Amino acid sequence: MKLRTLTIALALGLGLWSCGSGDKPSGDADHGKTDSTMTSASEEDTTANMGDKEVYTADVEASELIWKGTKKIGDGHAGTIKLSSGTLEVAEDKIVGGEFVVDMTSLETTDFEEGDEKKGKLEGHLKSDDFFNAEKYPEAKLVIASLENDTLKGDLTIRDKTNPVAIPVSVSMEGDSLMGQGTLVIDRTAFDVKYGSGNIFKELTQDKIINDEMELEIKLKAAK
Repeated sequence: MKLRTLTIALALGLGLWSCGSGDKPSGDADHGKTDSTMTSASEEDTTANMGDKEVYTADVEASELIWKGTKKIGDGHAGTIKLSSGTLEVAEDKIVGGEFVVDMTSLETTDFEEGDEKKGKLEGHLKSDDFFNAEKYPEAKLVIASLENDTLKGDLTIRDKTNPVAIPVSVSMEGDSLMGQGTLVIDRTAFDVKYGSGNIFKELTQDKIINDEMELEIKLKAAK
């Protein structure tokens, strides 16, 4: 079967890392704002493209989300997180809408072996209020609005903070299958994840600073 190739943009932003030991910084700087107007615009844009669309459902077991965070000095951390659900709406070989939900409670680090005390400590820290507060905010969500000039536009919500995102990704479709991958880089402080940020907590020494930018590698598999 002839392979059809699209270039779309797909974003799922999750800054997942920890600075390890050290005193917890304090401060109430407010970074990241929930934009209800943009979310409504996303819904309107998706509704406007409800014509002869095809819906692809993500295979949450076969898809991969690999996160990476870095420090100012020294090694960072990396790991995985799972999709809870996901759909892409396609019309005339273009992405016209969709939604992805990420299970924040599934966050894991691949830095340490199973059973290593450091693994449990790091994962617990990442799920705490210092970072993602997975108990209070168990889901992160991406609502896709449109594809314009090979750039996907949508709204990403983490910790009830919503920000617009845009990133190009290469996606291929063959038969009833869709596969795609790409890498998203976001500023975690825009989603109220401030721990260890040198830009917010000016008193931090270089060895305690966690970089604001984080990376998420996306490997998506979906089918009609």
